[in-house]
Amino acid sequence: LASRNGEASNMQINVPPYFTVHSVPIVEETGSLVSVYTNGWDLKDRRYFPKGSKSVPFLGAWGGRYPDFENVVPPSLFFRTTVNTETRELVSHEEVIPGMV
Repeated sequence: LASRNGEASNMQINVPPYFTVHSVPIVEETGSLVSVYTNGWDLKDRRYFPKGSKSVPFLGAWGGRYPDFENVVPPSLFFRTTVNTETRELVSHEEVIPGMV
């Protein structure tokens, strides 16, 4: 997390493995809790990210007129990540609406 006004120090927070596609420019602050929204791919989804694979197979789907969204490009999931800025710890990293793509 990067401080917007320079009053707080920047911090690095570890989250479960996922590939961020887009970060949404929305930040919610409630006391010491800060929530940010992203959409991305679940790197634990073995249909698209085989264990032990040295590459990410979906990148080849982006050739031609449009990507192959059927069985090649992973579904994009909408995540809310909440961090406690006082303890500098991850509170949660979860899908906003589980199963929605």
